[in-house]
Amino acid sequence: MDDPEEALWLGFLVAFICPIEVQGGEDPFAGIRAAHVPWASGELPRLDVPRGPRSQFADPAAGETTVLAYRAWAGRAGGQQAAFAGEPAWTPERRFDRVFERLSLPGFGRAGRYELLVSLGRLDVVEAQPTTLRFGDDTATLAAKRVFGIGDTVLLERRARALAQAAELPLEALDLALHNWGARARAERATYGCQAVADDAERDAIAAVLGT
Repeated sequence: MDDPEEALWLGFLVAFICPIEVQGGEDPFAGIRAAHVPWASGELPRLDVPRGPRSQFADPAAGETTVLAYRAWAGRAGGQQAAFAGEPAWTPERRFDRVFERLSLPGFGRAGRYELLVSLGRLDVVEAQPTTLRFGDDTATLAAKRVFGIGDTVLLERRARALAQAAELPLEALDLALHNWGARARAERATYGCQAVADDAERDAIAAVLGT
């Protein structure tokens, strides 16, 4: 996308609204497309739209509060680009941590902030790279406590990093994996429209790492 501000805005909307779970040829991003208004318009997105399982708001009124806080956060920095860039001397790892902290806006929880920064980093929109899972208070964190058998955040991060390294996976892949493992029902899992499944070799390798 040629307009960096619009790319960042779309990234925020995807993380905030979350693609819906679909079957067949439906569009998982339909709700996000319906919500979208151009960043430059200054308007609020339409939030009475279908939302996915990791949506960051319970109702449109609450969602508007968060969007206004996000626009104010970007405005104080002189735009989204400047807000996400932070200091020129920051490494991608430092930028991820600092922006994650600064994005602690009303109604924008750990899952949304982490998803946003991971997505922007993977798409080369922002130079950001996580070194931890930034556990907090959400489904992925509760699942991690069950999987790793401990509640201490420092040890959770250490064990998550060891698992990712042993399985030769990006650390951030565990965020979505833990969320989906901890989901109470299939409808609460987040696939973002992806239909990929692990083959037998991949399943065997992961099982070997887990000792199952």
